[in-house]
Amino acid sequence: MELEVRAGREEALDAVERALTDFLVLVAAEEECTARIERTSAKPAAVFDERALGGVEEMCRGRTDRCAPLLS
Repeated sequence: MELEVRAGREEALDAVERALTDFLVLVAAEEECTARIERTSAKPAAVFDERALGGVEEMCRGRTDRCAPLLS
């Protein structure tokens, strides 16, 4: 399985990885198998340019009121 996780802070990414690892250990024990997590890539959080963010948000809000701000 491949999973991509994004967050605005490194601490949040680390917390997700710890939670996934803990869950994987429980499931593997229950299923009597082995499993592992392998980080294949990692990129630091990036800040989205404020002008670009404003333009994207304006365009989205013109189409729907169901949108959330982008982190990067």
